[in-house]
Amino acid sequence: MRDPLIGLRRRLDLFGIDEATTTTLVPFLPVVRREIDSILHEFWRTMRAHPEIDRLFAGQDQYRLIDKQRAHWLSVFACEWNEAYVHRAIAIGKAHARSGGRPTLYVAGYSKLRRSFLRCAVRVFGDSAALPDILCAIEKVVTMDQDIVLASHMHRFWKDSAPGPAEPEQTPEPQAATAADPVDDSIVYV
Repeated sequence: MRDPLIGLRRRLDLFGIDEATTTTLVPFLPVVRREIDSILHEFWRTMRAHPEIDRLFAGQDQYRLIDKQRAHWLSVFACEWNEAYVHRAIAIGKAHARSGGRPTLYVAGYSKLRRSFLRCAVRVFGDSAALPDILCAIEKVVTMDQDIVLASHMHRFWKDSAPGPAEPEQTPEPQAATAADPVDDSIVYV
């Protein structure tokens, strides 16, 4: 298994998340702390209105899910980029894959949350010259988080659906590996 922090550092660089991003999010973290419960309750209310999503989470303790989401998002907006964050994000993706939810549902959920965070920032910092930078920083960290979790989700899906070994006489010619090879552990870590 690869070092998850190497992949995290690559993603931070790729998404342009640097010290300036972290500094920009400092005034937004108290807003997230204050608003996260209402954001998550509204998220679940609207998402569970969709029958497919409601079926996926039927019988699960929604309050436990909200507690986990709260901790995760507070960590994201505190820019706590460490091994615990990476493992938590990967675990979220694997849990979504195990639930059988389509990636489209997952992306729709991220879109809903992203819009809620952006609206909070506009409501609180609307007249501030810092607003454009805050919005860009939110977009960067939410998108990177989504990328890690979705890569984990897809990796689990590909790994679980990969065909078994081919019969010796049916072994295909070797081909160059690609970044999207279904059983390549590196996809999670980029």
